[in-house]
Amino acid sequence: MSREGLLTIGVEEEYQIIDATGQLHAHIDTLLAKAAPRLGDKVKREMMQSVVEVGTTICENVDEARDQLGENSRSQTTSVTRCSRRSCRTSSARS
Repeated sequence: MSREGLLTIGVEEEYQIIDATGQLHAHIDTLLAKAAPRLGDKVKREMMQSVVEVGTTICENVDEARDQLGENSRSQTTSVTRCSRRSCRTSSARS
């Protein structure tokens, strides 16, 4: 939508949780518990137990979205590593 007539942007990234061999791993509950303190409600479960979603807030511009994506990615990577897992991501835009 828009604020004061200007367009806004938000980005959701989906991370697939994988083990050391590259196989999907249903590890969502542990990952959410480790990620929630840093990411709060920006991190959410998906229908598949091997996928977690991390999103930005509604951003005023691309620079703000880029900054949030970087911080979200670092926080998510730290959380996955603490679970002794890896992740790979896919992205989609939201408005």
